[in-house]
Amino acid sequence: MKLALNDWEKVLTKLKKHKQIRKIQSDLTEAFAEIVLLRKSKEKKQLLTDFLVEL
Repeated sequence: MKLALNDWEKVLTKLKKHKQIRKIQSDLTEAFAEIVLLRKSKEKKQLLTDFLVEL
């Protein structure tokens, strides 16, 4: 099967967008899993404002 260069570039662009979307989904899944662990944790939690002040 042959594709015109223009069509091939469109396919690559769509593939790149798809990979970016999958990466965002994966990152969000990981972040929400961390939130669940933090909520279950008995350790003292740090407020975002306190964290930012320390930076």
